[in-house]
Amino acid sequence: TNHSGQTPHPTIYVDGKELKIMPSLEAFLRQHRRDHDSGLPLWIDAICVNQHDLVERRKQVAMMCRLYTQLARLVVWLGIDDDDAEIKIATEFIQQHASAQREGQESIRNFQE
Repeated sequence: TNHSGQTPHPTIYVDGKELKIMPSLEAFLRQHRRDHDSGLPLWIDAICVNQHDLVERRKQVAMMCRLYTQLARLVVWLGIDDDDAEIKIATEFIQQHASAQREGQESIRNFQE
């Protein structure tokens, strides 16, 4: 089990290797493929970071800030949409923050020119 108590059971294949994943990740992958699949690669920490190697996890977490600031698009999975008010509030906050950050970066670029 993991920190949320979910038991991993779905299986996916990454680079030809079998990988057990959490049900919530399977739900994301299915929904993303159905609704948003652009063919662009996904970086998913639960897959890309060896969760059983503490040294690797620490190293990857340290790199995440740099990685996230260089992204053109970031998808955050909060779970299946079940009309949960807290998820809607969190989603709105993230969208507003991302919009403000994009506007701020554009202002900086304009100022530098």
